[in-house]
Amino acid sequence: TDAIHGTTDNILFERQAELHAQVIQDPSFAAILVKRSKGETDLDEIETIRWERYEMSLLDIWALAYMRHQRELLGDRQWVAWDGYFASLFSNGAEKISPERWQELEFGFDRGFWLHVQNSLFAERPQASST
Repeated sequence: TDAIHGTTDNILFERQAELHAQVIQDPSFAAILVKRSKGETDLDEIETIRWERYEMSLLDIWALAYMRHQRELLGDRQWVAWDGYFASLFSNGAEKISPERWQELEFGFDRGFWLHVQNSLFAERPQASST
């Protein structure tokens, strides 16, 4: 079981590293991330295509982690770490995904994963008590 969990974890790290390498090696893609981190959403057609492919690749890695955990191929501790990482990534900064964008992707993912992300990113959080 540990070997299977480790293999799945390695697959997730490798896919994530491939995406990070694109940003490191391609200054024009890093520029897209800078625009997004500043809240700029007016990308040209080529930038939009590149951004959407990057975004979908990240979401695919999160979906892979989710599905592997559901099949008990990724350990609970590893899943919690990956899930927290992606929830944070898609809640802040350049990769922040809007509720409207997530709604557009409803049919692009397994229903269980889609609902998980919906709840992770957009569920109403109870307000802290002021007493």
